[in-house]
Amino acid sequence: MGSNIQSIDRAASILAVILESETSPSFTEIMEATGLARSTASRLLSSLEDNHLVAKNEENLYCAGPMITRFAHSSGPEEDLITQSQEAMELLSKETKEAINLAVLVGDEVQQIAQLDSKYLMGNVNWVGLSVPTHCSAVGKAFLAFGSVTTTGRLKKRTPMSITNKAVLEKDLKKVRARGWALSDSELEVGLTAVGAPIFGADGHVVAALSVSGPTMRLTTSRVEVVGALLARQGILISQQLGYTPQESTIKEHSTSDRKVGAA
Repeated sequence: MGSNIQSIDRAASILAVILESETSPSFTEIMEATGLARSTASRLLSSLEDNHLVAKNEENLYCAGPMITRFAHSSGPEEDLITQSQEAMELLSKETKEAINLAVLVGDEVQQIAQLDSKYLMGNVNWVGLSVPTHCSAVGKAFLAFGSVTTTGRLKKRTPMSITNKAVLEKDLKKVRARGWALSDSELEVGLTAVGAPIFGADGHVVAALSVSGPTMRLTTSRVEVVGALLARQGILISQQLGYTPQESTIKEHSTSDRKVGAA
């Protein structure tokens, strides 16, 4: 019994380090913070991963797993973010027929917490529980553009189209702020285009991001413009439900496009 309780205490200490860290910690940092031996830390982390309580990103750093993320956003001050976004996600799904995702910031990456699948066979990938970098994803740029997170360290080149220069990235984020939506065109994965828009909380900070994604051959330049305007409008509407009061100019700008998106 004592051994089991000790294991639970140690696993809890590891989880606390990961959840309380400003950036995703490495295995070594977790060992140093908890004082656990390498073999013990490795065994407990594997168990936490198996139970979806923690996850590793592409740089082998640790962050909250899908179980934690879903629970954290199943209830709270926003009165269930997923529920609040459901109607907008269904509308976007109906209009675009592409995959619709809701994402939140977890550490220094963005994690998908809800999805409506694409109506097409091509491009139907389940993103729920997956974490993606901020600088090369549409949902990530939605957080970066409005100051909810900043990039740290080297910007990893996921594809030949990924932005790896911070000055170039800032120019892109300036466009996001001006039009209200972000674009990732083959930056996260070749052939994948995604459009993302921020969802603001009552205090004006970005609490989530909404996205439409699909193959680049369907999400053409002209179609992206229409999807972006529709997405930004839905993001503002959800934000208002959460108590956010947008500037009048923002509402007017995001209300100008009521055109049908249409199929590719």
